[in-house]
Amino acid sequence: MAGNAGISADLLALCLPQAEQLGIRLERRGWFWAGATTGSVAKGTMWFSSPSPGCLVLYHDVVPRAGMRLREESRGPYACACMLKDAALACSQSCGLALRPAGERHGVEHTELATFVERESRTLTSPLHTGQRYRSSSIILLPEFFAGLERSYPGEFRDMPGLFDTHLGARAGWEIGHALSRISSRPPTGSGGALALRAAVDGLMASLAAGRDTSTRDEEGAAELVRQAKDLVAQALDEGAAPPTVDGLAKALYVSRSRLCAAFQRETAQSPGLYVRRTRIERACELLGNRDLTVADVAARLGYPGLSAFDHAFTRATGLSPHAWRTQRKCASPQPRTP
Repeated sequence: MAGNAGISADLLALCLPQAEQLGIRLERRGWFWAGATTGSVAKGTMWFSSPSPGCLVLYHDVVPRAGMRLREESRGPYACACMLKDAALACSQSCGLALRPAGERHGVEHTELATFVERESRTLTSPLHTGQRYRSSSIILLPEFFAGLERSYPGEFRDMPGLFDTHLGARAGWEIGHALSRISSRPPTGSGGALALRAAVDGLMASLAAGRDTSTRDEEGAAELVRQAKDLVAQALDEGAAPPTVDGLAKALYVSRSRLCAAFQRETAQSPGLYVRRTRIERACELLGNRDLTVADVAARLGYPGLSAFDHAFTRATGLSPHAWRTQRKCASPQPRTP
């Protein structure tokens, strides 16, 4: 595929591997990329477009000619609203996506409509079965999309990504279904088509924001945001990696840095950066109590780039070097200093 019409690499990673594996040859048609395949792998069509920065609208309708495992990739966090038809729902469930049914139809969950949030980069594989039809329409939104809304309309779209990770009511489900119904089997390449697609996405965001219950949302949203941030920090330390930076946490949680800092101040009376440093040092104290681990082992398990960096951070936080603390077999509650 030559050129990408300004579509970011993070968005292309969500659709190009699928096209390549299915043998779909994509061609640019104005603001859209579209293609079809009738080869030995599958028959079907795909098109996609990026009507706004950080937003991808994607449609595909394929029937595999032989069983296969479709690889799907993401380079970082994103939120998605999708309409899954025929075998696409079971396929998406089998690969591990945390699908949330979007609304109800006659009192029953509308299983074709779903939302979900991916919080980190990963590769998923989905089994495609011979002769089954897989149809889906998706609106995919990166953190930069929500950041753009926040810059343009401060406070009006705060915590919006969180809606994609909850069970939405009938009204929100209707709004999502209405927006996704604009994504038909053929790209709207005629005059005004790209603008209409952007209007559908913007209209969905406006409707979801207007329909939120704001009476207790600020307080509950801050508590949930802090909980999720703490989980990400703990997960990184459990995996032997450096904990995320404040900017990294904000990106993974689809919020601005200022929103994350305000939530931490409200819930913990400290900044997220201070919480991360304290948590890392507290974990270091625990690990240093294990005599089977060398100080270098502890530094590596906590994701420090080297022993000297760990020694400096630990000494600055506790007043003792890791070796001195281990010798004394004590660790007063570490109090990292705020830079």
